[in-house]
Amino acid sequence: MVQSFDSFAFDDNSRVLAQLRFRGLAVPVLAIWDGSKWTITATPNETRVGSQLVIGLPNLPRAAGTQLFAGLTMAGSVNVVAEWRDQGWVTIVNNATVMPNGQVANSIAALDVNTRGDLLFQFANVVNTMVVRRGASFYQVHDFLRPTAEGDYLIRINAMDLRDDGKVYFLAATAEDEVVLYEARPLN
Repeated sequence: MVQSFDSFAFDDNSRVLAQLRFRGLAVPVLAIWDGSKWTITATPNETRVGSQLVIGLPNLPRAAGTQLFAGLTMAGSVNVVAEWRDQGWVTIVNNATVMPNGQVANSIAALDVNTRGDLLFQFANVVNTMVVRRGASFYQVHDFLRPTAEGDYLIRINAMDLRDDGKVYFLAATAEDEVVLYEARPLN
């Protein structure tokens, strides 16, 4: 019996991807409602994506058009972005994916998608960085070791939003303890 849910996302086919909590089960699970039944798609320490064991769910279910995405924590404490397809989860971004700054994506901490299927995510590999994946290409939005155009150093992202036109809006806390809304526009 479902006791509660952490978050959910609806796709354009009216499917629901939800992070659910069941009575008697200490960990959350990911499940999909297809309009007639629930299917559990990820349970920590039971589900495998390829050869990797899922050990946690960072509470990042997202929908884009007819696509469903989630953050998954794999053995070795590696956070990945995966897409649900009828045959199971497919890893889209993992700790071997090379980013525009030359580092690999590790510790993916935040995720958003737009209806075109573009991904916006924050990852850390020594440096916190925000990146957009459009098609097979990655574009850096912000590197936290560098100041913004206004000279602010960002220490935390509170919320982020990826629009269909490619614009990124994010609410961030600065080193001066201010919370500022930023807009980033695609260069191409």
